[in-house]
Amino acid sequence: MAIKASLLSLLPLLLATMASASIQEVCTKAAAGGNVNRDTCIKILGSAPGASTADDRGLAVIAGNLGAAHARATLPTINNLLRSAGSATKGPLQDCQELYGDAVDNLKSAADSAGRDRFDDANIHFSAGIDAATTCEDGFSERNVASPLAAADSKLLLLSIVGAAITHTGP
Repeated sequence: MAIKASLLSLLPLLLATMASASIQEVCTKAAAGGNVNRDTCIKILGSAPGASTADDRGLAVIAGNLGAAHARATLPTINNLLRSAGSATKGPLQDCQELYGDAVDNLKSAADSAGRDRFDDANIHFSAGIDAATTCEDGFSERNVASPLAAADSKLLLLSIVGAAITHTGP
């Protein structure tokens, strides 16, 4: 009986180790395309509540929820930037405002779809998050102006790519 209790006490450690490996594997897979920094991915996913015990499906849900929350939190920043925007940045900021609003909905849908094992649907929604981040950045680069949303776009891109990498072939 004591051996059984000892083995059961090791279960949380084993699960955490397996999940940690899962986070590392997911971030390595996401970084393979060259658009995601593996260490940043591990840091962001690893600090999310529930990530230390999540399987790949759970990590996809977490990536979707984090992405949606990030997009939602970025909208007030975009609104503030629009108040003082010059002619070169106003158009791209307006585009980004719409793109980020859509990203909130798409990434919430991605998380929901991943949680229901509908990985093809989740992947489509994560891909929309990728498009939102890259299209937002493209709007500034096309006008040869520095993007005031570069950091926000990078984080949205990372979370969307991570989710897409997981759901591309299913967990």
